[in-house]
Formats: sequence, C-alpha cells, structure tokens
Amino acid sequence: MEQDLQSLAESVAALDEQFAVSVICSVLETRPELAPSVVSFSVPDLTYPPIKALVERRSDGFIKSFNTEKGFGFIACDELHQVFNNDVFLVSQQMGAFNVGDQ
Repeated sequence: MEQDLQSLAESVAALDEQFAVSVICSVLETRPELAPSVVSFSVPDLTYPPIKALVERRSDGFIKSFNTEKGFGFIACDELHQVFNNDVFLVSQQMGAFNVGDQ
C-alpha cells in the first residue's frame, strides 16, 4: 500500500503543472473535507481556524473607524487582534445605524 501511494504521488508530480493541479482539484472536489489539511500543509502561515470556532462564539469590540466614502471601516477587538494581529473589517451593510466609537 505504501509503495502504491508513493508511486501515485510520483506520477502526479511528474505531470505538467496544469494537469497536476487538475488532478489535485478533482480530488478536492470529490473529497472537500481534505482541503483544510492540504491548505494547512501548503501554506501554514495563511491557515485560518475552523469556521466553527469563529461562528459559535461572539467577541466584543468597538467601531474604531469608518470611511463613508469608501464604505468600510474597522472594529477594534483585543481578543481577535491577539489571534489575527488585525482589526475586524467592517462594510457599510454591517454598519447600519452604528457610529464610530459604538460597542
């Protein structure tokens, strides 16, 4: 079995870039649950936490800035800043009747 896997990996690696990417994409379309592991392996610095970890809880912050001309701003949240080293992006549809400084 191990030799078969190695042989398969070598065969895919020998393909030109377009075909290799096509094979990998086909596998991920069939088995989407593999995508997080592939991304984590290939670009660990860009890996995000599971969406479940983000949507099953809430964090508090305040609207730090908002540019009405550009239609976006930022929410300052210490907890999320510690994790992502960034403020939270805010678009005009999310702003609603809130103002800069609102929590």
